[in-house]
Amino acid sequence: MGMAELVARTGMMERDIAAAARSAPLVVLPQQQPWYVERSWCQAARERLVKTVREFHQQSPLLPGIAKQDLRSRELADAPPFLLDALLGDTKDLVVDGETVRSRGHQVILKADEEQARGAIERAFEKAGLATPAVAEVLAQSGVEPARARSLLQILLREHRLVRISDDLVFHQSSLERLRQMLTARKSRDSRFRRSRIGQGFRGNTPFHCWSISTASTSRGAKAKSAWCSDVPWAAPITS
Repeated sequence: MGMAELVARTGMMERDIAAAARSAPLVVLPQQQPWYVERSWCQAARERLVKTVREFHQQSPLLPGIAKQDLRSRELADAPPFLLDALLGDTKDLVVDGETVRSRGHQVILKADEEQARGAIERAFEKAGLATPAVAEVLAQSGVEPARARSLLQILLREHRLVRISDDLVFHQSSLERLRQMLTARKSRDSRFRRSRIGQGFRGNTPFHCWSISTASTSRGAKAKSAWCSDVPWAAPITS
């Protein structure tokens, strides 16, 4: 309970509440306004968190842990977020990895068929290159049921073997690396091309600047316009 609520409920001054709390079985959470929690409640809450996380591992052994927000909604739905953080920080049996909570010592261990399915999923995206296949199709052909296939896909994403652009657009990391190398080489060639054209007296930054339009008189007295691109040797003048 926060200091403001305690003042409202008891009618006591803040300094009197703080003094009384020092001799009471309370845990003080340092916030902008101190937050007081009964020590026995904290112990019971920590035990519930440990139990919930262990049950999650049993139900979803291929996942690294439970999302912190999911854990909070299950056990501390009405409590402020910092209370969960404080409890997790004081629970030796649990580990927080970013926004995921797991039991200490928990590891994802794949069975033989899961290892095969994991390899099949990765090979499908690697073989496809930039013509990425439908995710649902790849998972359906992995050799395991959909729930486990989705978990194996998440493992590959966490390991950065695969990269997800959208829900149904997943690439193998090697395909994106080749694309990056191609774009880098293309950019380097374009840069050398621009420098060479500038050295020949051109000042434009794009091929469009190399186009010239001239006007000449025809035998009929009309004006004729011709355009050509000096950088494209096979481009013939266009006359109108």
